Amino acid sequence: MDSIKPYSDYDVLARIYQERWNQIYDDQVIQILENLFLQHLPNQAQILDLCCGNGNLIPPLLLKGYQVTGLDGSEAMLHYAREKAPESRLILGDARSFKFAPTFHGVISAGSSLNHVMNFDELKSVFYNVFVALLDNGLFAFNLSMEERYQSSQWNNIQRCGVNDDYIWIWQQIYDFDEKIGRRDITVMELKEEKWQRLDYQLLSKNYSRVDIESGLSQIGFTDIKFYDLCRYLELPDLLGEGVFVCRKPSG
Repeated sequence: MDSIKPYSDYDVLARIYQERWNQIYDDQVIQILENLFLQHLPNQAQILDLCCGNGNLIPPLLLKGYQVTGLDGSEAMLHYAREKAPESRLILGDARSFKFAPTFHGVISAGSSLNHVMNFDELKSVFYNVFVALLDNGLFAFNLSMEERYQSSQWNNIQRCGVNDDYIWIWQQIYDFDEKIGRRDITVMELKEEKWQRLDYQLLSKNYSRVDIESGLSQIGFTDIKFYDLCRYLELPDLLGEGVFVCRKPSG
């Protein structure tokens, strides 16, 4: 795993995520977690928030009495997470290579974070790391953007932008149907020391099929694998092509 590229590029996006995409989306996530995941955990369960980003999910989980550990590859994202949940253990690490002893009753990964693992073998490494970190009968729940999402007008050929006093950002995204890769071209202009500085880079994501995901989870040892189409499950058209997988580490 030495060849793995770290996710430090997210440091640049941390402020944008914090200021632009925050509470409304995560209220939906909590509702989904309640229905599909949290009700099956014991009181005061230990939960790992994998790829926790800026920590939006952690405070509501703490209020429900859970003990939450967060792991993310961006120090800048974790900075915001620490402001929201200073009592939680927040760790700088990579989902593809982290190692925990069996500790957690449940592991979650929201925000389609695992779509950014571009190699299926590396994605299975994530699954294995989660499997090891879970206690017997522990649950793993994560959402992915599926092909219907990438092909839709809600994702493909979308442009976004934002203007603040000290930074400007432009975000364009397009889906490669042949390679099954989503590409976000991002330009950030930031005012530093009375000079504007420009940064351009790409953020890539991979479309995995439901069959491949379920096969990969099964190979690692997960059972009771379930898939939920969120658009149909919650009757929310803005979640077209968003799916949640829930699976269990068996006892013994």
